[in-house]
Amino acid sequence: MFSLNETLTNRLGAAVLMSPFLMGRALKKYNNGQPIVYYTEGVFAPDTKIRLQSMSDALGVSYSALINRLRELRLLECRPIEEYIDHALFPKASI
Repeated sequence: MFSLNETLTNRLGAAVLMSPFLMGRALKKYNNGQPIVYYTEGVFAPDTKIRLQSMSDALGVSYSALINRLRELRLLECRPIEEYIDHALFPKASI
């Protein structure tokens, strides 16, 4: 069972290692300054997962800690899963 002290320590660590300033810089470098797009049910596109892993490596934090911090800072943008299915899995053929 988690203690309150452990929870607070984890939050402090996240705030120090992933401050809004550092998160903004990482988003600028890895995602052109745009929020990270995910789809309902917590689905990330494969290229987005690679960018997130690169961001977490650069910041020295775990992938899940990065996702949690992005969520806290409201830097995740949720879109319907149908958009992912329609555009990512079945791209329109160019003529």
